[in-house]
Amino acid sequence: MKREFEHLSKTQRNQLEMLLKANVSKREIAKYLGVNLSTVYREIKRGAYLHRNTDWTETVRYSADKADIKYRNM
Repeated sequence: MKREFEHLSKTQRNQLEMLLKANVSKREIAKYLGVNLSTVYREIKRGAYLHRNTDWTETVRYSADKADIKYRNM
């Protein structure tokens, strides 16, 4: 049996970024976007980057643009 995978569109990636910034749970994001929860986790991993704050602490954030570039280069 062959699996069918769904890829997120640029619009969905932008929505994901906004929902993550609003601290919406990943399960609710998956439901909102109409994709599997594992798709959300894979997409977050694809667009993750290290952001340095003004106080020089570092946090991992998601960028829809970075995720889209990585997706297009696959």
